[in-house]
Amino acid sequence: MDCCRSTLRSMGTNPEMHAVSEDGLFMIPISLKWRGKSVAVEACGEKHYAVGSVDVPLASVLARWRSLEMRRWRVLSVPNFHWKKLKTDEQRRCYLEAALDAVLWRIDEKAKFDSAGGKKAKQNSALSEVAGHVGGIPKGWPTALLASL
Repeated sequence: MDCCRSTLRSMGTNPEMHAVSEDGLFMIPISLKWRGKSVAVEACGEKHYAVGSVDVPLASVLARWRSLEMRRWRVLSVPNFHWKKLKTDEQRRCYLEAALDAVLWRIDEKAKFDSAGGKKAKQNSALSEVAGHVGGIPKGWPTALLASL
């Protein structure tokens, strides 16, 4: 987590460690403002995922992320198995910048669909297919990025 924080600092953000949500119910490991939005950054290890799967978060993890989103936080999960494959500072910065932008995109696009009304279920289903990963990175994106390393 310290390595992630130092990379975020090098990107010009001012990450805060161990922030607490306004209602006092959640501790946020790393919080920061990205493009004017509050983002909670969480490093996720094997204990955050279903047994035998690296892309299926546990229900308790999903509930935490959704609860933070309901409190107007964008949530970026940084899986340790992705982070360990990033060898240089530049790779880490590129990864975090793209992931942070993806988190904002996923939430903003969902809000647009939700406010549009009408065929909400179909639109939300299509959005889920595009956005994929709950941590905010479009489906297939980390694998494609990391495969190029």
